[in-house]
Amino acid sequence: MSDSLPADAWINNFLAAPPRPLLANLQKRLVTSSAHLVGLAEVYKQRAQIEAHYADNLAKLARSADAGTLSGLKNGNDWPRNSAEARIWDSVVSEITETSTTHSTLAAMLRADFEQPLRDLPTNVVAWRRIAEQDASLDKALRDYEKTSAKLEKASAKSKPSKIETLQSDLNQLTTTLSSLSPSVYTTYQRLDEERLKALKEITVRWGTVKGDIANRDSSRSESIISSLLSWEVQDEILNVGQKLGGGGMGAGSASKVPPPRIPESSASTRGCSPSMPELTS
Repeated sequence: MSDSLPADAWINNFLAAPPRPLLANLQKRLVTSSAHLVGLAEVYKQRAQIEAHYADNLAKLARSADAGTLSGLKNGNDWPRNSAEARIWDSVVSEITETSTTHSTLAAMLRADFEQPLRDLPTNVVAWRRIAEQDASLDKALRDYEKTSAKLEKASAKSKPSKIETLQSDLNQLTTTLSSLSPSVYTTYQRLDEERLKALKEITVRWGTVKGDIANRDSSRSESIISSLLSWEVQDEILNVGQKLGGGGMGAGSASKVPPPRIPESSASTRGCSPSMPELTS
């Protein structure tokens, strides 16, 4: 299907329609369409506010986590840089920071690429700029036609030939005006509706694309976090901790003065021999 409909697509449907009710319906549709547009713009505006608020709160949370105020330790985050705790902590906090950035960017995008284009649509669509003047001209022509037709009917009832002739001439001229004016107004209404719906569809499709891109980035980020966490084993970490605790923080001299852990005697007696059987008494 071509990008645009024939200019007279609506005109062919309007040929048999009474002009006054038809114009009223077109005007009502324009009012409803304008309200629909304003409502959509407001949805994107408030969505942007929510996204910005969410991003700000996430950023505050990440800053508090980095500052060590959430762990309850006097010295803040007091764990070794490359420890399991540090890796887990960093993976959680970095995800919060990146999510905050994503939603902050989304908030700005919602305002600039979605809300504002919707609000600018009545100005940017040529047919929308023209319709008010054309609609007013057609409305006036219809009122003049209706008044003249009513006067002609009264004059005909009173049998006033001279007045009838004048009114009939005026009515014929108004009929000619309406015949040329109506199609152009209907064409403008059609073009307005077509351009409006095209723009709304494009904006909404673009929103879906943006959400899809965000979902893909979120998925990639999650995969990266998972890959980083799976790159080390808990058993290896426990062994490393044991080695550090067993040999770190003491010099050779001090280490030689500290006796090794003593195995309890009860444990030693049960490890090398079996307990003796009690003697049986008769």
